[in-house]
Amino acid sequence: MKIVSTEDIKDVLNRACGADSKKLADMMQLLKLNQPEILNYLNTVGASFLNEDEQRCFTFMGVNIWQMMAKSNVIFKQITKSDIGENTAKVTLILRDLKRSADFSGQLKKNIKEDAQPAILEYVLTSLNTVHKHEIRPENKTLIFFFLKVLVDSFKSSEEQLAS
Repeated sequence: MKIVSTEDIKDVLNRACGADSKKLADMMQLLKLNQPEILNYLNTVGASFLNEDEQRCFTFMGVNIWQMMAKSNVIFKQITKSDIGENTAKVTLILRDLKRSADFSGQLKKNIKEDAQPAILEYVLTSLNTVHKHEIRPENKTLIFFFLKVLVDSFKSSEEQLAS
């Protein structure tokens, strides 16, 4: 898989930030057609505890990640609920290890650098701590980060399965 570059991320964000409501609705419709389980995941995963602003930010970042992953020039199989469940289990183990670490922040940064898509995870971390800083409650930032890591990992495993 091609690693998505910082330039690719900037390109996606420039298009997303400049999009009008019709363009955003078209993107959501395209996501629904191509990856319906991803759209379902974005709409439901935190629905019981994320407030409206947090849910909007989470969905916005998730749609951006889908667009960023498309920049890798890989054809992804349709991601299933099972794929998301498997990646949720893997990310949960990572989170448990991180919580046991004496240096949570340092270990998280190390994990991001070692990830197959480090620039995308840097985008998520930066967005949570700057762009969406005031829209997302501090207690939900870590959860949203890991929800979005599940999304990235689901795309990565989808590509790997297709290549097999």
